[in-house]
Amino acid sequence: VDLNFTYNKQSNLIFSNRALVKNYNIDKILKWFLNLDHDMRLIIANDGDMKKEMQEYVSRYDLSSRVEFVGFLTKEEQEEYYKRSKYYISIPTSDSTSVSLLEAMAFGCIPIVSNIPANREWILDGINGLFWNENLKNLEVYLEAEDINKKLIKTKAIFSKSIRDYIQQLESL
Repeated sequence: VDLNFTYNKQSNLIFSNRALVKNYNIDKILKWFLNLDHDMRLIIANDGDMKKEMQEYVSRYDLSSRVEFVGFLTKEEQEEYYKRSKYYISIPTSDSTSVSLLEAMAFGCIPIVSNIPANREWILDGINGLFWNENLKNLEVYLEAEDINKKLIKTKAIFSKSIRDYIQQLESL
């Protein structure tokens, strides 16, 4: 990921790539999305045991022109969605720090995430992302959110740098 690059974002595009299983609450995302501005679009990647149920929901509520299920993606395909999407959504009931959240931040997506401890390590509500709730309608965040997220990734999420810093801390003991 080129953290210095600015991508051509589609202001109405939300990307979700978490498994279609109970913990990741894709069903709640769909119910929430139903009431968002009708210009918004949602891309749902991945698969899981709730996929058929979610596809039926999209069909029942006539969302098929706004919601697209794209299945499993290669690394390159996923990166293309990150590059185009203004928003990234992930609202698990429980999780540790998600690699996909860090990837989305590195690609300049504005995260919409559940308010759980792992996400609070990375997101300040309204500053560099949003904490999701079923009444969330205003998706605006601080104007510098993309830059903040890229800086966070550069300083806190680069694995090789984190290992070097950890070794230096151990050596200083």
